[in-house]
Amino acid sequence: MKYFIYSFIFLCFFCCNTAIAMGPNVGKEQKKAINIGKEKNLSVEKTKEKKETAGKRKEKRIEFTVSKSMERSITDAISVKNNQDLTIQISVSDLLSPTIIQFEQQHVAPFSSCKLYTNPPTLRDIGINFRHGKIIDVSTKEYFEQQARQQDIAEVQYQKLKKYVDCAFQYADIMQCATIQLEEIATTLQNWIGIIDMRKYAQQAVQNCLRKKTTKITAATALKSSFIVPCRWMGSLDNLRCGGTVVSFSPFSVRVGSLQIFGEGKFLGLAGTFRVSSAFSLDQTFAQVVRNAKNKNEAYSLAKYIENLESQGKFRKAAIIKKKVVEQAKTGHISLSLSSPF
Repeated sequence: MKYFIYSFIFLCFFCCNTAIAMGPNVGKEQKKAINIGKEKNLSVEKTKEKKETAGKRKEKRIEFTVSKSMERSITDAISVKNNQDLTIQISVSDLLSPTIIQFEQQHVAPFSSCKLYTNPPTLRDIGINFRHGKIIDVSTKEYFEQQARQQDIAEVQYQKLKKYVDCAFQYADIMQCATIQLEEIATTLQNWIGIIDMRKYAQQAVQNCLRKKTTKITAATALKSSFIVPCRWMGSLDNLRCGGTVVSFSPFSVRVGSLQIFGEGKFLGLAGTFRVSSAFSLDQTFAQVVRNAKNKNEAYSLAKYIENLESQGKFRKAAIIKKKVVEQAKTGHISLSLSSPF
């Protein structure tokens, strides 16, 4: 069963684009296109791991036990995890948007200066204003509407418009990166993920993508050149065409050709839905094992190791270890080797 179903649109820098749907009939070239983003995302992590494990690899053995009652509790939790009636679907957009909104309010760049979620741009923000409080200036409104119907050059504040379009591209780049990371962890853990876990991973994925520093040209960077001024209206005040870029304001969205850059729940054409448990949480079940360990020192040492991995952005590796611990807890004995650094 696939727990992540998404459509991924891959375009070349000349704005050619092809819709790609995950499924049994996906061709070799389409699969290759889908994997490009994943390979790029994993290459940075692999490079880091190679540097960290250079020289002699050190390992530390962690062992501890839990009570019989804890064994039964874990068995019950796993039973809940496997109950298909308790699974729900959640979209990538719904997973990522709470973190973006939080960052917009916490002065985290670029979100705090863009605020595309908490204060999305309107026509008024780019100089099209025919309202004065509750009063509408009818003649001004008719003037702009006539311009739009005739598809005239838009008399807008282009510097502000470009700022909002640039924001859309920045959001899309980060959120596409985060979406790929979420898909990777969902594929790795399968049905071991709960809604609580996925929300935590979503926040960690966004933070990971914000921390990444790369000199490579991203798809968003390349596509930004398609925004060319002056812009023309497209028959109404809802849409502006600026070269190869279309900007909409009801609600705000940006697309290049048929590729949705930002808006409609898509980020650089990438969207998806995860199936997760509404009642099980890998994170909470792991914490329960640690709290109920008979050898507290060993268990807390493991918890600290996991915490360090997550602080470095290695939440996928951390989740795999948590899964192993919970699986072993059914037997009452946890035993595993941890690689340095400890």
